[in-house]
Amino acid sequence: MFLAADDNYAPFVATTMASILKNTKSHVDFYVLSDGITDKNKAKIANERKWFKNFSLSFVDLNQDKLQEIFKERENISRTTYARLFIPELDVSKNLKKAIYLDVDMIITKDINMLYSEDLGNKIIGTVDDNYDSVRYFNHNKKLNNAFFKEFNIPKEHVYFNAGMLLIDMEKWRKEQITYKLVEFAHKSMSNKYLTRQDQDVLNVVLKTKNQTLSNIYNTTTYSFRKETDRNYLDSVLKKAVVIHYAWRPKPWFDKNALFANEFWQVVPYTDFVDEIKQHYNNYQRDIKIIKNIDKNSKKIGKSINKRMNIVYILLGILIGLNAAVVFVLVRRRK
Repeated sequence: MFLAADDNYAPFVATTMASILKNTKSHVDFYVLSDGITDKNKAKIANERKWFKNFSLSFVDLNQDKLQEIFKERENISRTTYARLFIPELDVSKNLKKAIYLDVDMIITKDINMLYSEDLGNKIIGTVDDNYDSVRYFNHNKKLNNAFFKEFNIPKEHVYFNAGMLLIDMEKWRKEQITYKLVEFAHKSMSNKYLTRQDQDVLNVVLKTKNQTLSNIYNTTTYSFRKETDRNYLDSVLKKAVVIHYAWRPKPWFDKNALFANEFWQVVPYTDFVDEIKQHYNNYQRDIKIIKNIDKNSKKIGKSINKRMNIVYILLGILIGLNAAVVFVLVRRRK
């Protein structure tokens, strides 16, 4: 099981781990790809042993110099996200035949072996289609759809997938030198205007005929249901989900009313980061309150300004009217 994070996301490494261990009876080997996670936070992650015994834990420090040489940071995507591209080539991976990668804004609600046991056939990775991006890229913007597929020779039948969950056949990946192909493509094409989702786009292009599409129970993204209001339907989705992916704002650690947030908060007590996560929540709620007050005051100020401006316009209108009347009288007198 591979996870990746910088120090800011250390608490959510722990929550993802806790959710897996809480629902899985068999032994789990965790490999955390660390982008500067402090020794203090590494120790706190390791303290999952206070609640669970069925796991091993290794931290793999990322070579940021190498990542920086190849990849650029853009928008909200850090170089850490590219770490998943190197998983099968890491020293800790050499004896692994199969592995799961998960983003750390995920919670597992059932035995993770359900996912691990999925048959990949002759494909290299198992993935779940990205419903939100399918809508955004391929339905609402046909020009971008056609351009993206044409630009990178992607077959029309390819299902664009979300890279937050990857089930990897490590042997096939290494045999076909996928890491090399990913890095080569990224290095040459990262400035291409059609690569708007960066590492996810890179994976979709290079593995466009090599991914096995799995059920969306293995990557139930909150953005797929962000407009859904039928509570019974959402409950049925939650009941089936194996992996919940909080891939939409607000995150559950910011808002307890976020979709499927309860499942996240149920595992928080099984970590050593309870205080930090609660502080994330409190800070966000405080900031939201401040923003709402500013917005409220801005509206009041705006209304006051509008009233004053209306008075000014009325006075100007009167003055203009008086001037016009004076001009009219003068003209009449001259005649």
